[in-house]
Amino acid sequence: DTNNAEAAAAARRAYIVDADWAAVEWTLARAMRTGRFWWIAIGYFCALFAWYLVQVHQTQYLVETGFTATEAAWALGWVSLAGVPGQIALGQLSDRLGRELVWTIGNLGFLLTYAALLALSGNPSMSLLVFMVLVQGALGYGVTSVFGAIPAEIFEGPSYGSIFGTLMVAAIGGGAVGPWVAGLIHDRTGS
Repeated sequence: DTNNAEAAAAARRAYIVDADWAAVEWTLARAMRTGRFWWIAIGYFCALFAWYLVQVHQTQYLVETGFTATEAAWALGWVSLAGVPGQIALGQLSDRLGRELVWTIGNLGFLLTYAALLALSGNPSMSLLVFMVLVQGALGYGVTSVFGAIPAEIFEGPSYGSIFGTLMVAAIGGGAVGPWVAGLIHDRTGS
């Protein structure tokens, strides 16, 4: 229906902040010549660097702090389970209040996770472990709900797939380097 399409287009235009930017037909090459592309790439790299730096070694760390191997493994499983409603809720929140807020909440979730993990070394309590699981899963994993939406809004158009795919190479790079750095730190310090 033409009237519905026109109304949808008018509603979309009402939310455009930078009309000149939105008028560009983005290609991967054109996007890569912008600071916005590289800031997103750096942000994604750093997010998955920090996420996997901890996640890959988290179970062993929990065992080293005094939890049983079974408790540590269950904690990692519960993190993933808590991530499902977290991603759904934060994805919906990002549609209503913005991607930036959800990006901030997700990274705050990881910050609280790291604080809880550090606190666990001196106080390996089940309540602190549960807190860590909830903030890591429900908040931290929620950051993934905006991974596709952020570049879709900034680089909308027929080349979105190649732009997003290239940004995800940066993210995956961070996810690969993070565990390696944590392993190197452990090998050098024993902790």
